[in-house]
Parts: sequence; structure tokens; C-alpha cells
Amino acid sequence: MDSTHDVVDNSEEEWIDVLGARNGLLKKKILKGGDAQLERPGNGQNVIIWVKIMQENGDVILGRQKLSFTINGRDVIKALEICVPLMYLHETALILTDSKFCSGRASSEASEVKPGGRVLLEVELLSVSGTRLEVKPKVEQLQLIRDEREKGNRYFQSKNYKLAIPCYTSALTMIDANTRDVLNHEDEKSLLDEKVKCYSNNAACHLNMGNMEEAFTCCDIVLQHQPQHCKALFRKGKVLELQEKYFLSIKFLRKALQVEPANQEIEREMKLVFDKWAEKSEGTSNAKTVNECPLFLADDCKIKQTKNHSEMPEECQRI
Repeated sequence: MDSTHDVVDNSEEEWIDVLGARNGLLKKKILKGGDAQLERPGNGQNVIIWVKIMQENGDVILGRQKLSFTINGRDVIKALEICVPLMYLHETALILTDSKFCSGRASSEASEVKPGGRVLLEVELLSVSGTRLEVKPKVEQLQLIRDEREKGNRYFQSKNYKLAIPCYTSALTMIDANTRDVLNHEDEKSLLDEKVKCYSNNAACHLNMGNMEEAFTCCDIVLQHQPQHCKALFRKGKVLELQEKYFLSIKFLRKALQVEPANQEIEREMKLVFDKWAEKSEGTSNAKTVNECPLFLADDCKIKQTKNHSEMPEECQRI
């Protein structure tokens, strides 16, 4: 290709706005057609591509290199994750992408693009292998979901929350694809358990990153399925505390404490919220204790205390 700049500036009719929004944030142009008689790659399949990364004017940032990844595996930049499933085998295409679609799990020159910048990716789809996720046996799909969640857990344990979130999100995408099918009771129960764990862990990631709205939403989804989920109650209370909504914070912390009455971390958090609330109200808080919490805060906290801690869901064993 002699002049990528010419390709970008030539007829806009040749470009496809991948997002359908006509905003130019993510566009694709076919340079060489592929084998349209074959299916495009689907979720769970492995692909190998040639990719070259360039500036918008055609200057090469990274020369042509081979890259392998799993469709919907969240292990490449978003632009490739979205556009490669739109390609046929042996097709070569240009992808013009805004910086917001250059983030992803794998580190690359494309992921370092400055906000508002754009890059060109020249991509050739070399091979597609493996079985589509939707036709794999349910037990195999469930194992893939667990593997992805556990991968996220490893990132979480190393405090790499930015990489943990895509893992949990990938697992949730696979779960959503499964829930469209008619499931037996055991499969449905297993998928729901994985869904709750992923949203709970995503909430923890967002809370640690300071993304309060995202953390709040994840907690709410968990509580829709498991109203007595201790970690979700605790984290929702924590988010409300950081938003200085102390009255509501205490309500959810009380609920969490009723689920785990011996949890000292919840007690400390409640004491901290009482102190902040009293300070904001110019009152005195040092004499307040958890037991002196106003009765009106417990109106809707009718949660049965768990007699045996071992009966708690796995995600509730530790805050």
C-alpha cells in the first residue's frame, strides 16, 4: 500500500461505520475481499491475523506482525475485538479507530494512543479455528466462564483492576449468551452463581478504582439476585458513604451486619459513617455505637441472621 493517507481521504462511501452512528469513531474499509462462502468468526473461536499499526496519515507505528486471540475473549484492543468478527477468511481491511477503542487487555502501541487521537490498523484474517461458543456443550461453556472469572481473580489479587474488569465482563457476556437458551435447573443455577460472582467482583474493582456509579450498579444487580449478599450490601454502603449519603449508607451497612453479625470490618465502617454523619451535622459522635443506631434505620432490614457462617455464599466469606 503506497499511501495510506490517500486511502483515508478518498471516497467516504468505501468506509463502513461499524457502530452505525455515523460519528466516525470506528470505521472499516475492505482492501481485499475474503471467502464469503465461509462463516465469519464467532464467539469463542480462535483467530490469527496479520496486523500493522499506523498513524492516521499512514506513517507506520508498528510493522506487520502476527497476532492470535479469541473472539470475545477481551484479550486484544476493542477495535480488533469488534471488527475482526465482521471479516471473512483471507480478507484484508483497514480499520480507522478513535483512541477510545484502543484500550484492551493486551498491551500494544495502539493502546498508548492519546485521548482523541486516531490510528489505522491494516488487518488480514489468516485463520479461524475452534467451535463457536453457542454450540459447545453447556458443561464446556460453564468451564470457560469459570476460567475467565478466575483469570480476573488473578488480576484482582495483583491489584490490576483495569485488566480484571474485562475478564469478568467477558464471562458475563458468555453467561448472557447462554441465558437465551432453555436451561435445566442445574445449569441455570450454576450460571446465576457465576453471574453474581462476576458482578460482585466487578463492583470491588470499580470501588477500588473510584468508579462509584459503576460500583453502585454492579452491587444493585447482585442484590437483585441475592438480597442478602454481604459483600454487595457492604460495598453499596461504602459507595453511599463516599457520596456522603450517610443515612442510606448506614441502612445497607446494618443489613450487611445482620447477615454477618460478627464481622468487625462492618462494625468499624458503621462507626466511621456515624462519625462522619455527626461531624457533618455538627453533633457529637464519639458516644455513638452500632447498638445505638436509630430504630428507623432498621425498618426494612428484616434479614435473617445466618446461624452457620459456612452456609454463606462463597463471595460472602470475606468482605
